[in-house]
Amino acid sequence: MAYLSLVEPRAQGYEIVTPPEGEDNDFLREIWSPSPLMSAGGYNRQTALETAESKGDLIAFGRPFLANVSILI
Repeated sequence: MAYLSLVEPRAQGYEIVTPPEGEDNDFLREIWSPSPLMSAGGYNRQTALETAESKGDLIAFGRPFLANVSILI
């Protein structure tokens, strides 16, 4: 595997929440180390930079760039 992509349990819909103790992906970071993880879920620019610098992760952004477009035929 070249990378592992996970969703942090910090997003519930569009709401950002703090995950309960022990329900984050840190245990997977330890197992997967030293390879980087690709995390997504509830990040903004500041939290993405902090996570990338402190944990060495790749951060993915999806929701802000998705369009809900219906095509009528």
